[in-house]
Amino acid sequence: MRSACVLLLFAALLALPACRARPAALAPSTTPVEPGDYVILGDAQGSAWGIMLFVIPLHGRLTERARDAAVACHESADGLVNVTVDYNLFYLPFVTLTRANVRGEAFQRNQ
Repeated sequence: MRSACVLLLFAALLALPACRARPAALAPSTTPVEPGDYVILGDAQGSAWGIMLFVIPLHGRLTERARDAAVACHESADGLVNVTVDYNLFYLPFVTLTRANVRGEAFQRNQ
């Protein structure tokens, strides 16, 4: 009977993950540019996953990896303008999965 209760409690803990999304930041660009010094190539979006064990992050530079993935959407892009960053957090027992999403408009500098 005791092992059945422990098994039921463990199953309930695994079945109770939570999810949350939160906007994090808005930025005019990822690199300094002056208006008129660049050409917009189009919309770009990138994301990266990370994991936290308790409160210890096991991922490095999550937002930067998402930004790099967004810039890589266009081959000749030099950066992003009109940038937004948001995070999706998935809470599990002892572990938090984090997804950083970066959206913006890719640009190329004028020669």
